[in-house]
Amino acid sequence: MFTPKKIIVALTAVLAILIIVFFSFQLNQNKALVKKVSDWEGVKQYQYGKTPGLERAEQLQLTRELDMKVAVPGTDLSLEFHQIWYNKEYVYIFYSMDMPTYKKEADEQPSVSFKVKGIGEEADEQSSYTLNWSPLEGVYYKGRLYGRATTRPLLGADQKKLDKINQIELTDLTVMMGDKKISLPKVKLDALNYDAANEVAEKITIDQSHTVLDRTIKLSRLEMGPSLNRLYYGFNSGRANDRLWNVQLLVRTDTGETRQGFLQVSTDSGGGYVEFAPFNKRPGSVTVELQTIRLFNKVDYLQFTIDATKFSKYVNNADDSYIDKRNQELLYLHHTKIQLEELIYNKSGIYFTIAYKQDKGMEEPYLLLHPETPTSLYGGMDAEGLSAFKQTTPMWVQMVNERNETAELGGSGNGSGARFSGQIPASFVKKSKQITISIHNLITEINTDWKTSITIPSGK
Repeated sequence: MFTPKKIIVALTAVLAILIIVFFSFQLNQNKALVKKVSDWEGVKQYQYGKTPGLERAEQLQLTRELDMKVAVPGTDLSLEFHQIWYNKEYVYIFYSMDMPTYKKEADEQPSVSFKVKGIGEEADEQSSYTLNWSPLEGVYYKGRLYGRATTRPLLGADQKKLDKINQIELTDLTVMMGDKKISLPKVKLDALNYDAANEVAEKITIDQSHTVLDRTIKLSRLEMGPSLNRLYYGFNSGRANDRLWNVQLLVRTDTGETRQGFLQVSTDSGGGYVEFAPFNKRPGSVTVELQTIRLFNKVDYLQFTIDATKFSKYVNNADDSYIDKRNQELLYLHHTKIQLEELIYNKSGIYFTIAYKQDKGMEEPYLLLHPETPTSLYGGMDAEGLSAFKQTTPMWVQMVNERNETAELGGSGNGSGARFSGQIPASFVKKSKQITISIHNLITEINTDWKTSITIPSGK
């Protein structure tokens, strides 16, 4: 039996290790985030590298140059706005701050945040968010730190993106310098002249396919937009119970750019498209490298039973916890052994951990089972919704006790080393003697290495 004292000691040790690893990582990151350059071209190349599509957007005249300086109250510093790229996906605003001496210390680097508000439009404000460059990220040139703040496009009253924007206002404009937070007055940007119709995507027809282990992926069209790329595809399995989940691929251009994407299923027929970041330079050709195909078979499942009466044996007090190492083999399928690794009993219920032990040394193409976070069935679904859920959702979990009562997962997760876990709530455990857990629509991963080249017709 694990005592509360032993658990606290173990958790404290793990937490201490995590803190050391985290701060070691942060220190290593801090050494290289801010880049010092000797000319303006260095600033632009840094921006291009961090903002896919910006270079091409400039060539297509979809960005607007700014020449605006704002004094930072209480200091002799200034904030300057240099450029805005408002597009269908993001609003990028490039700025710089005075920083007379190049320093790397975290508390010395200024950063900017704000909200964007449409003027003369009935639209929600949008806040700058995590695509902002961090306080230790940016490029240093001639006494100024150049940064980027990012937000989402404005939404109208119907919660759809506005197609046209002429004026915007930056509100709640704040400069952070270490622990110091300095508020600045609102800034109005006139004559933005954003029109979504100017973002024209080029459409390139493709007729290329690849069959691997009796499943076929067919590429049908590439759309290259200034702010987003899409690659359309079709999928044919020849197996009635197969359903495509996603496909991982790399797209490489002849100009040296690489994009990674996942084909997300969007139609019942198995077709769909992947969205990935735009290119900075218009390519003459692209190479698509297919890496993995993930699908689920609607007849593949695993099942195991838990003796719920043991819960009262192991958990009598709120701080009781017990780990039952099981390592029980449940299934061997597609070169993968599935084990019930352990059960953890505590006041919240019983946690189960499933481990995948995959065969090694196979030559491509080959099949494996792929672990993913399990999903609960929800009691509030009607019959039609429940049927659709079971048909379209991988890794759904059903929990049933000896009286045919069911419960929803109390929580679930996906861990390192090909593992996933779920929680049986204590309220369900306490009223049960035996609980049968079934995990349906197991995900199969096909590993392959197909490459195909796509020629891009001349254009701009």
